[in-house]
Amino acid sequence: MTTTLDDIKSTFLAPFEELAEKVSEITNTDKVSQGKKAALEAIERNSFPTIKNEEWKFTELKSILSNKFELQSKEDALSSDIDLNEFDYFLNKNKDLNSHILVFINGHFSDKHSSIKELKGNKISIQTLSNTKTDNPIFDKFERDSVSIFSDINAAFATDGYVIELTDNQELELPVFVYFINDASQKNTLSQVRNYISVGENSNCTVVENYITKGENPNLINTITSVNVGSYANVKHLKIQADAKSQFQIGSTHAWQADKSSFTNTTISLAGKLIRNDLRIISGEYCESFMNGLYLLNEKTHVDNHTVIDHQRPNSYSNEMYKGVLDGKSRAVFNGKIFVRQAAQKTNAFQSNKNVLLSDDAILNTKPQLEIWADDVKCSHGATTGKLDEEALFYLQARGIPKQKAKSLLLQAFAEEVLDSIEIDVLREFLTNEIENRLSIS
Repeated sequence: MTTTLDDIKSTFLAPFEELAEKVSEITNTDKVSQGKKAALEAIERNSFPTIKNEEWKFTELKSILSNKFELQSKEDALSSDIDLNEFDYFLNKNKDLNSHILVFINGHFSDKHSSIKELKGNKISIQTLSNTKTDNPIFDKFERDSVSIFSDINAAFATDGYVIELTDNQELELPVFVYFINDASQKNTLSQVRNYISVGENSNCTVVENYITKGENPNLINTITSVNVGSYANVKHLKIQADAKSQFQIGSTHAWQADKSSFTNTTISLAGKLIRNDLRIISGEYCESFMNGLYLLNEKTHVDNHTVIDHQRPNSYSNEMYKGVLDGKSRAVFNGKIFVRQAAQKTNAFQSNKNVLLSDDAILNTKPQLEIWADDVKCSHGATTGKLDEEALFYLQARGIPKQKAKSLLLQAFAEEVLDSIEIDVLREFLTNEIENRLSIS
């Protein structure tokens, strides 16, 4: 019997049936409930994207949908035998790192493993979605994005997430490190998290998301992070995807920038079965937007980065730089779009995607795009793909450097431009060492 897409949809959504009944019973009219109801209706109408969908043309989802994942209750999730010290991760190698720490296990917040340092007054808040009142203004943007049915599933069924809020003229001096841990040691697990960052005028913060898996069973984490950046504010958001080979990850980040603000997103992808990153930024006037990405792939890892920067008002600047190194039978997809609306005169927008292929079996699909309606702008985009520079490799070998080390040095230099954008010394050093280990090619 042939398996249809409807069969796959039914199987994949089976764990949500009980939750769907509970959501449908909600009768109050608060905006969160309304958003969940709208998402449920969209799930019924929509199907999972296929390669016939232009935005998913090079990313086949059958490897995700063919698995049966299990949702866990908060009680079951927090009873998992998790010891952060067992993970070979930079936090445990660098005890001098001073930061706020939030830990979520299978989509549920773990107070036991988290540590929030003392905050000054009540003008800065670090809490969880489950403890946030539904009348909080952050939920004004409780809306589904248009990426896929995964976004609808997240809007309807997210169990928890982090909520970081700063009022005007505040500085969150320490970075916030968020660990999303999937315990897949006993079963296939599924996590749904929804995060919010809201930063007032002339305030700034740094948030680092980290993804960790325990066990070898397939697991899926589906995330949405919404970022509101006030005027003159500065927000840095990083995603470190150095996870297990068995993890699937679908993640969306959406940022709204008020006039004269700055937002930086840096995404480092080092491991995973299939990863899809969607990044969308809506820029105001006199804004600065930076999008940095680095993906180092081997074996059969698949990473798909889709980015959009939408310049809607004049006098703004954006710079996008994504770099990739592909080995084995890995595959990378990059689709970057720059929109410059008619009102966005004097916009400077630049986009670059550079790749090095180390294997004849590695595949890259890149598609930089510009759509410009204004006439007084400076915009450019470009993509390059090639192998290691043989002359540079010969030069290093001629000076006594072994071939393996010479390759590693060249690839580290290639990746350095992205790593230099990371201002947290301990994190940058960890990633540098991790990359050096991964690029030590025989």
